[in-house]
Amino acid sequence: MKKILCILLLFTALSCQTLPKITSFVDTSSQMRKGISDSFVSIDKSLIANELMTIVSSDQASAGILASTLSSLKSDGDKLKKVSKVVDNAMLGIVAYAGALNNLVDKGNSGEKDALQVTKALTDILNEIKTEPAATIVGLSAEGIAKINGQIARVRAAKKLQEIMQEATPTLEEYGIILPKLLDELKNYNRSVFQAKRQLLITPNTMNKSIVDYSNELEKEYINIYREITLIATYKNDRNPMILDNLKIIDALITDEKSAFSRQSDLISKSKDNEKERERILPVVEKVRASQAKFLEDYNTINQLLDKSKDAIRAWVSTHTNIQEQLAKKSLPNFQELIEIVDDLKTISEKLKTLNP
Repeated sequence: MKKILCILLLFTALSCQTLPKITSFVDTSSQMRKGISDSFVSIDKSLIANELMTIVSSDQASAGILASTLSSLKSDGDKLKKVSKVVDNAMLGIVAYAGALNNLVDKGNSGEKDALQVTKALTDILNEIKTEPAATIVGLSAEGIAKINGQIARVRAAKKLQEIMQEATPTLEEYGIILPKLLDELKNYNRSVFQAKRQLLITPNTMNKSIVDYSNELEKEYINIYREITLIATYKNDRNPMILDNLKIIDALITDEKSAFSRQSDLISKSKDNEKERERILPVVEKVRASQAKFLEDYNTINQLLDKSKDAIRAWVSTHTNIQEQLAKKSLPNFQELIEIVDDLKTISEKLKTLNP
């Protein structure tokens, strides 16, 4: 009898055991939202393209081409702001949901106000993603909105923590598909920005060549001139007829030994002119090439952040499912995957800040 009483007391103690804390879920959700919003800031800074104003000169593009390209970038920027605002407000809803859930857990299953906050957070997210252009981008129809509203109504009717989380899961899974689609659209904008900026840098100059193409042509020309001068000098030393035959092939002005020696001085003068021209355009060429490299690094890093943001959202939904499962067992949920992905978000965000201070 005493043994049975001890077992009953142990069972009662376990059943009254408080639920594990999920504060980490709230903190990580907040950090995730910040990391994702950093990508919007970085694309926005990239769109401004102030450096283009100092790089593009009259040697490269007309004022009309510059104005047209910057207008295109601004148009992309307006689209970006609309979509990024939707995503950022939706992420605020994600953070609010995590906070309300945490409050419910702290109160051990009950708390009408916190249950309503869970529903409000889910509704706030829906109100964002059903706006334009977001709804069109993700293909969210009136039927789709009604379906999510119905799911949220079931959450509102739930009374206990496990029931609330279970009813909320289908909605969160929907959001876990929709939000990454919006981030993919931001990747599309990022690509169009990169392409527009790159195109501006290779806009033809007054000689109908981009400054980089012109520089490359000058360098090739210099190499060919130097090779021909060297061949003529070699022929002078050994009078090898095969070298003279080669010179006739590569230079129509060389027909015999005399014309080869005469041609040498012209080529030396031409190489000097070539070198002066390359030196003249070098500062602009270096700026353009440095900007090309920076634009590419910006583009790739922003894409990395957006891809990692999609991973974070999916991991957040999976973590929510794990929390539900572990709280039912009164065991500590596993936040490790989500924390690691959010840490990666921070790392990429910091890199972007150094690229666009």
